[in-house]
Amino acid sequence: MNNLGLWNKVEKTNPAHTKKLKFGRAITAIDPYRQIKNATEAFGPVGVGWGWSVERIEYLPTNELAVLIRMWHTKKENTFDQWGQASLYTDKAESKKDTDCFKKATTDGITKCLSFVGFNADVFLGKFEDNKYVQMISGEFSAAEAYQPALDKLMVRFDEGQSELCIFGYLDAVANKDQAMFEWVLNNIPKGKKTKVSAHRTAGQKLYFQYKDIFESGDDSAIDEAKSELSDQELSVINYKMKGQIK
Repeated sequence: MNNLGLWNKVEKTNPAHTKKLKFGRAITAIDPYRQIKNATEAFGPVGVGWGWSVERIEYLPTNELAVLIRMWHTKKENTFDQWGQASLYTDKAESKKDTDCFKKATTDGITKCLSFVGFNADVFLGKFEDNKYVQMISGEFSAAEAYQPALDKLMVRFDEGQSELCIFGYLDAVANKDQAMFEWVLNNIPKGKKTKVSAHRTAGQKLYFQYKDIFESGDDSAIDEAKSELSDQELSVINYKMKGQIK
């Protein structure tokens, strides 16, 4: 078991899902519902794969509300606690009561609990104070948003059971279109499928060269036999790679 497996998976924060706030000093606030969505992606639905309860409520002499959040994930006995806080008022003069203070304190506690298992750790580690880091991570998330559709299409093809030649042909087309996209797709294939997809690609490439030799041989009998062995989709892949030489 890799003790940092989950942490490494969820530690990075998309700058688009944060905002800068000032409470005496500048802080980076994380979109709480993005956090909940990310936790749901990692663990499953709230109440099934993870969840929380409010264990204690305290009113502080600083006119703040504090709630003790107890969170669990994977198994309900896997619990850990953290306090969330919020002001009872919306203004410095403390003349306007904040009717959302309980909600805000609960959200603060949930965010802090999730940080304990690695969610948005880069914010809590102070990396968002480094503009170069923010620029770098923005680029990573921009690439992910741009390239994710290509990965999704690959996985649909793989899950549908398309042939090795078709998987090779699709990845080859992605590489010809955008090498950076191709590399990102290969690096982000789901862990449980990466080895099989790679094997399909390698086998498909080998088959392509075998059939390419046949189609370039001029042997009409061998060519007709090859055509009978291939699906229309596979034949289309080979013909595309051979720049339309197959008649």
